Amino acid sequence: MDTVILVKDHSDQGLVKGDMGAVIRVHDGGKAFEVEFVTLAGDTRRVVSMRKCNERETKIYRERLEG
Repeated sequence: MDTVILVKDHSDQGLVKGDMGAVIRVHDGGKAFEVEFVTLAGDTRRVVSMRKCNERETKIYRERLEG
């Protein structure tokens, strides 16, 4: 699963720098994606569509699970 960390505010979406979200859907071969942001309690706060990652706006980290 990919994790998104905002590196700038997205006030139009009610999101601020440092908010973390999970990529829940990838569109058009990675040109766009949907990200779910949740509260600390785990409740969905907002799902937003974003274009391909722009390092000035978001950072995406790929988590690898070892098993």
